[in-house]
Amino acid sequence: AIVVVVTAALVYQQTQHMGRLSNVGVRTDHVARVALQDAPTTPFRQEARVLSGVERVGAVRNLPLDGRTTTASLHSDRIADPLPSIYYPADYEALRILGFPLTTTDEWSEARYESGQVIVANDAATRALGFESAETALGALVTLERDTTRQVRIAAVVPNFYFRLVHEPPNEPVIFHHNPAEYRAALAELSPSREQAALAALTSTWQQFDPVNPPEVERYDTLVRSRFVTPLAETAGVLALVAALAALIGCLGLLGIATYTVQTRTREIGIRKALGATVSSVVGLLSKDFLWLVGGAVVLGLPLAWVLNHFWLRTLAYRIEMGALPFVLGAAGLGALALLAVGSQTLRAARVDPARTLRSE
Repeated sequence: AIVVVVTAALVYQQTQHMGRLSNVGVRTDHVARVALQDAPTTPFRQEARVLSGVERVGAVRNLPLDGRTTTASLHSDRIADPLPSIYYPADYEALRILGFPLTTTDEWSEARYESGQVIVANDAATRALGFESAETALGALVTLERDTTRQVRIAAVVPNFYFRLVHEPPNEPVIFHHNPAEYRAALAELSPSREQAALAALTSTWQQFDPVNPPEVERYDTLVRSRFVTPLAETAGVLALVAALAALIGCLGLLGIATYTVQTRTREIGIRKALGATVSSVVGLLSKDFLWLVGGAVVLGLPLAWVLNHFWLRTLAYRIEMGALPFVLGAAGLGALALLAVGSQTLRAARVDPARTLRSE
């Protein structure tokens, strides 16, 4: 019961942590993703930019945190082997919408980036390519191998960010590159005060270009939560139910043992009361063995709970740090329930008139 209760508490904490999306390094609020499907990229973006409530519109293939990634290889004269990297085709507006703080030179511009001759890399990519810092990597010539092999320069560097909430840590090499042939979705920055109206307008505009396929217009933060947070929240709900059942079964077991113990020691209790034993001393005498049981469960259960939860939390990239609070509260709560179950029987037995007990015995 202790293991399941602690696990349910930690899963709930992890669900709340992932749901906030506060420190992932990517902007997810007030942003919408529109799957282009058969709609042409450029005409749709031109129409979407003039919609009320839409402040910017960009184009991407995949998004960080949407669960899908593609890869490309980088070659540099500073390293011997090609560097596999997470590859995001994205235009200049998409980078602005995602809110990356860029380290750039004075030559950074939309025209330069969308010429296709430069890339944006994260800190991990520049380090893996052999550069000591972001500043030393700016302007460096590298070879990008994706659909074709081309020479490109590193025009900007972004801090490391989470591109998945599970498995991959945020220190994997990532690059952004303007590649219109691979754009599959539009990315729109929405005005917070007119968000719902803007979503409806984006849907209506998209249907003008593609009346056949069903529209796929969704908020970016909702998309991320549906991929990662919702399954974990469902698991937390199941674990909470299992934890309640485990606690109930454990307390019922203690209640049954306490009832049996009191019945078999009725004569002893009566004699002790007749010789002057107080109610508190009798309760303490009867509860002593149960306290050893509960204490043994805590000593065995808490380390096991720590090991099991440490194991599954390590599979997540964006995770909480295990603190002492869930373990302390879990043990204290179950201990209180156990004492309530045992104390209800021992206290009732200790209050019985010894004359009536000995007469019947």
